[in-house]
Amino acid sequence: TLRKTYFSTLTPGTPLNLERASEIGGRNSGHFVQGHIDGTATIIDKWEDEDSLFFKVRMDDVDLMRYIVPKGFVAIDGTSLTVCETNAKDGWFTFMLVEYTQKKIVIPGKD
Repeated sequence: TLRKTYFSTLTPGTPLNLERASEIGGRNSGHFVQGHIDGTATIIDKWEDEDSLFFKVRMDDVDLMRYIVPKGFVAIDGTSLTVCETNAKDGWFTFMLVEYTQKKIVIPGKD
């Protein structure tokens, strides 16, 4: 995990998200996410649309874009999110945070 994420750059007390594993057979109101970290991305744009917050990120390894599809989901900073748009050629995708989610995770504070 430390080799595939930015976690090694964090200092004690830095907030981060970790989603708990869900029980099979229990109620699930989100996405199933396998526990593998494949890459990192850089925020290249961020904007608001009414009470929603959108992010555009560029994959640091553009070859991973073949696994990212519109309406699919990705885990970013420990939070499972739905992909909005993708551009495999330029290596970016967008995701959106509803107001409730913005209040519960660390991503809105990132640039």
